[in-house]
Amino acid sequence: MDGGRVRQVDVTINGIGERAGNASLEEIVMAIKCRGEEVLGGVYTGINTKHIFTTSNMICDGILKNKGTYEFISAEDVGFIRASEHGIRLGKLSGRHALKIKMLELGYNFEEKQLEDLFWRFKSMAGRKK
Repeated sequence: MDGGRVRQVDVTINGIGERAGNASLEEIVMAIKCRGEEVLGGVYTGINTKHIFTTSNMICDGILKNKGTYEFISAEDVGFIRASEHGIRLGKLSGRHALKIKMLELGYNFEEKQLEDLFWRFKSMAGRKK
């Protein structure tokens, strides 16, 4: 602390540092965005949080293309057994590429028009599920 102010926050990126008790970067950014004004006296990060979603989709797409891009420690190295090659679960925020890969893993190969229709039906259903 410097005159009652925080100079830095130690955070995790991609889960590295969680065991040391650090919070994830995106959690800190969103906590400051959501509560910075009322709890922290107007603190802000200057980070456009809309980019978190976009970046998340880009990372997911990168993992699907080559999981070594972002996964420098494999899940298998720490004893996790994947249900599928990529281990990505589908949800309401999943993109077309993730859905396409999952369908291919299940043995379905859709034309682009069919995939587009399936994607929007999936998004509609996933938005209603918990």
